Amino acid sequence: SGVNVIGDPINLRFTQMVEERFGWKGPPDGKQGAYDYLPLVIQADPQGNPELFELPLNCAPPVHIFHPKYPELSQLSMQWYPTPAVCALDLTLGGLVYTAVPFNGWYADTEVLRDMVDKDRYNLIVPIAKTLGLNMELKPGEPPYYKEDVLSILCKAIYHSFKTAKVAMIDHHTLIDMFWVWYRDEMASRKYCPVNWKWVIPPISASTNSAYLGLSKAQEYTLKPAYL
Repeated sequence: SGVNVIGDPINLRFTQMVEERFGWKGPPDGKQGAYDYLPLVIQADPQGNPELFELPLNCAPPVHIFHPKYPELSQLSMQWYPTPAVCALDLTLGGLVYTAVPFNGWYADTEVLRDMVDKDRYNLIVPIAKTLGLNMELKPGEPPYYKEDVLSILCKAIYHSFKTAKVAMIDHHTLIDMFWVWYRDEMASRKYCPVNWKWVIPPISASTNSAYLGLSKAQEYTLKPAYL
């Protein structure tokens, strides 16, 4: 489209909305960048107007991404917010729909990894490869294996950075191991367990766990109560 987006493209429409409807001008300090926190929009009364609230940075100080063996990675000034909080889903429970039931958990390393490298998100594979000095001048037919190098180095950097900042994070190996044990217990006791394969299986090192093939025919459906 020719539009230059600074930040996460997934939030473009929301950003435009708060600018147009609420006159939002960016962070309170006036410094605009690629990792600015967006405000919260809350409508407490269905008959009232929604209101905009700024999130103080000291409530969720960002984690700055760095790698102890690749200091040049810090040149990109990558950062991420510490806690994945979800507030735009409805909770359906007992035939009722609750529209204001926010919840939070903690990140897996590959969640932040995908936020950084997916083409429709920050799309940083090429900038990171350039910063690391990886060879991207491929001969005809030569596979772009530098992408694997970027994913591995960045994933370790993300995990190391969160741990250094003393912010909770789980690695994708431990996570899929835990899920596989839980899934098998569920199947043994209940005989059914819905699974969204593309969300459960990590985007790197996927086939190193039995869940890769064990969940290949798993079905995805919604059990209630549920967040929708």
